[in-house]
Amino acid sequence: MISNRKNKLILEESGGVLTDWNGNDIKSGMSNVVASNGKIHKQLLQYLA
Repeated sequence: MISNRKNKLILEESGGVLTDWNGNDIKSGMSNVVASNGKIHKQLLQYLA
């Protein structure tokens, strides 16, 4: 399995965002994360709240 750190780097390099469900930076080993294209991330977090 690819680590969250590697996933975050790949996603951010392509313009995306990876956070926890509260919009905070992810920590190693977290399994509840939200990924988006970056343009809709705030709206996606609101929808999940």
